[in-house]
Amino acid sequence: MASTDWAALLDQGEFSAALDAWRAGFAASADSLEATWARAEIEERWGDSFFFARQAGASAHFHAALGALVPQGMMFTSLEENDRRMEAHGRVMNKLYAVDGSGLPRPGNDGVPHPNAKLASPPPRRVTVAEAPEIVERRAAVLRARAERKRQELPAAALFRDAGHWQHHLLGQMWSDAGHALAVDLPDEARSAYTWSQHYFELYNAAWSANLPASRWDSDGGQEIMEVQEAVSALGIRTSEIDCPAWIDALLDGGWQEALAALGAQVPPPEFQTLAKILAAICQAAGEEERAARLLAAKP
Repeated sequence: MASTDWAALLDQGEFSAALDAWRAGFAASADSLEATWARAEIEERWGDSFFFARQAGASAHFHAALGALVPQGMMFTSLEENDRRMEAHGRVMNKLYAVDGSGLPRPGNDGVPHPNAKLASPPPRRVTVAEAPEIVERRAAVLRARAERKRQELPAAALFRDAGHWQHHLLGQMWSDAGHALAVDLPDEARSAYTWSQHYFELYNAAWSANLPASRWDSDGGQEIMEVQEAVSALGIRTSEIDCPAWIDALLDGGWQEALAALGAQVPPPEFQTLAKILAAICQAAGEEERAARLLAAKP
């Protein structure tokens, strides 16, 4: 039996020390059911300490908790084990979805702490429908949903609506690479690229969640989303100080045909090859194989 010192430290709010004790106690069995269940509790309660204090910092721990609850390739020994992990997974995911782009919990969320939580102060009461914070939150949720629907209707996005989760994961990675390529000189445009990246990783994550427990063999997309959010944070408040090529502006706006028209016979320079590959992928999805081949074959 592994040491339970981590549990005592966790109750004292010594999260980093609890994790160190967990590592020492489960040094020889870190991938076991007992160890991963304990790790999930540490990470969720650590995230709760930020979430219910309305502070940034919860997301990384919630993602770590999700990874511990459903490790890739782990076989659960019983239906009971599967059910308790799926229940915990849903509880953590609900809180993760309540974290906004700045890392703070949204007002009026219905997140609940870990059953063993010993928070310094109780979770804030969920406001009633008549109170202004929830009205604001509901309005924000409507606006987010509306923006997401609009993005799905953009020509470039509509082509991949039913492309499948692996294609969505690939697109998320391609747009993330594009954001990295734009970040140095064009931070405003990099933010747009990262928005596309998160959009596709979230589509992938939704499909992953819908197919549990079979999908536990694969990444849940949470780590990828977290890395995109960290990349956005790293941009700070910098703004673009040079003009962005018109074809990239059009592509970021979801207009792939406008992007092709603006690019014309030009060859994308080396620093924008990641965006040229995205445009080529869109051309392929639209059946424009010849244009896609030209983009992929073009040598700066």
